[in-house]
Amino acid sequence: MKYYQNKRKQGGFTLIEMAFVVAIIAILGAAGLYTLPQIFGDTALSNLQQEVTDVSTAAYKAKKNRPNYKNLDMKKLCDDGYLKDKYCEGTPGVGVNSFGGDVIFTPHPTNFALRNIKVTIPNDLSRINEIADTLAPQSRNKCTSASGCTTLTIAGNAITITM
Repeated sequence: MKYYQNKRKQGGFTLIEMAFVVAIIAILGAAGLYTLPQIFGDTALSNLQQEVTDVSTAAYKAKKNRPNYKNLDMKKLCDDGYLKDKYCEGTPGVGVNSFGGDVIFTPHPTNFALRNIKVTIPNDLSRINEIADTLAPQSRNKCTSASGCTTLTIAGNAITITM
């Protein structure tokens, strides 16, 4: 009678293969943690641009029935249905932007045919210039950067865009 010896077959990962997989996962995880804040920051910046556009468009639509922006404000835009959802909860425009600050519409103080959108950035002052540069093309003069732009101002944690 012949006896066949069963050769032992590998039943899974070896210790070296497992260590290799763990090392790759650790490297990918570290790279992800390094880039995650940048991704969230870019998303917040893109959302802020949309929020400025939403408020500006609402003011523009409300002005169509008026000679200028003189008697308009955030509350009026909400009451008349030009703004909805997050912009109108509590005090209109307060604490609604992607950075946790305000997005407030006001008529321009000296020329009521123009509108101002004031954005506050309470928690990320280190990026205020980058944020202002991103919002500059939305200003009346369509500036390429905040530096030298006469229709965009930075004061502390606030950016005011004239449109």
